Amino acid sequence: MYKVFFNEVPVIITSNRNKVSGNKRSKIIDLKDCNPDGIFDLLSEKKTIDALVCSGSDQQENFETFKKQFIFIEAAGGVVFNAQNQLLVIKRLGKWDLPKGKREKGESIEDCAVREVSEECGIPEPAIMEKLPETYHVYKLKGKYVLKCTYWFKMKSEGIQRLKPQTEEDISEVKWMELNDIQYFKSNTYASIGDLINAIDL
Repeated sequence: MYKVFFNEVPVIITSNRNKVSGNKRSKIIDLKDCNPDGIFDLLSEKKTIDALVCSGSDQQENFETFKKQFIFIEAAGGVVFNAQNQLLVIKRLGKWDLPKGKREKGESIEDCAVREVSEECGIPEPAIMEKLPETYHVYKLKGKYVLKCTYWFKMKSEGIQRLKPQTEEDISEVKWMELNDIQYFKSNTYASIGDLINAIDL
């Protein structure tokens, strides 16, 4: 199953729509309607849609066809914990987020994730512990649709760190957040980030 966020609403591409769980008010759409213009039109007209489900016999083939309609960008980031099991979070443009950024040419996904965490938060290179689920979201740039895939890694940062926000990337705050405050974080973050947090065993 692939979950791609359009304006904070998930579009679920699957081979078995019966496995899509939850109590969301979802709408089933045909493969021919699983295109950016059609999806945005549906979301603007139907304010009550909580999810769109695009199902077909071959999930991977459907996703590859879907992906070809976009400029595809890869990024990577970290879900970073310290020795006190606090979560590293940033505030960017008024919303809570996790450190991440675009992959550079020739750079591995792992190196990208570590570099972005270090650059955006001002800490030495954290250690990768395990790979986490990737997230997908769509946005428009200069009149063209972009599909961004962000690869995530659980990381550990040792020692006492002096955090420094990368202000040139519009980051105004970096902090270690107690896991007891995670609902506060989720109340003002992006749907894809909230979905990632829900998938992690905190």
